[in-house]
Amino acid sequence: MKKINFKKKAKYLFASLVVLGQVVSSSILPVVANAGVIFPKEVTVEYDNNRMYVAKGTNSDGSAFDERIPPLYAVYEGKRQPIFCIE
Repeated sequence: MKKINFKKKAKYLFASLVVLGQVVSSSILPVVANAGVIFPKEVTVEYDNNRMYVAKGTNSDGSAFDERIPPLYAVYEGKRQPIFCIE
């Protein structure tokens, strides 16, 4: 007579139910991505000439460049966020 291992069968049944539950819930419930992204209607760009940064490098044609650039900030809804831009 063959013995049935109920613990092994119970673990297999439990794991199967968990996987099935995850599949059903992920297909029914909506997924919201990037919900916290703010797109302001009006943005002001400010710069500070008292603080200058030095940018050195090489252009695509091989010529070197050496520029002094001020830090740029985007101001919207009372927040000041640093931005980065090089021509």
